[in-house]
Amino acid sequence: MAAVLDTRKLTRRLQESGVPDAQADAIVETVPEVRATDVGQLATKQDVALLKHLITRHVRLTGSTRGQQILENWSIRLARFWKVAPKGTVGATGQRAVSLPKMAELSHYVTP
Repeated sequence: MAAVLDTRKLTRRLQESGVPDAQADAIVETVPEVRATDVGQLATKQDVALLKHLITRHVRLTGSTRGQQILENWSIRLARFWKVAPKGTVGATGQRAVSLPKMAELSHYVTP
């Protein structure tokens, strides 16, 4: 059964929360895109390791205090991360339906 979303109500709720009109409209316009994705908590140890590696590298390169706070409270903060992927790339079991690059392959995109 498809869920029905009242976009006008959502826009109004965002605006009442202090979100500027243009931003509220943009957020509501993304709803169909979000519904066309697979969303789930991090599924594998490899996902968790990659995320921690990327945050650690980000902190090292930028001095991000927010990133450092995440790392310092890793066991608590990890539960707040969600994996979002295009439909069909991640199966119901969390197994990838397509091959994604390994951590070592991603490393060359970031200058140390």
